Amino acid sequence: MAHTCTHRVHIRHGKKGTRVAKIIDSPYLPENKATFRIKEKGVEDAEEE
Repeated sequence: MAHTCTHRVHIRHGKKGTRVAKIIDSPYLPENKATFRIKEKGVEDAEEE
């Protein structure tokens, strides 16, 4: 699958029920991280609390 992907994102478990998504390869986006939680109502930003 890596041969046809334009963007690669690594998703892992974080602390206190969070997930961390990290852009590791993109033709025009810089390497960056985002922390989020998956709740019953959907996905929410973990850094708001």
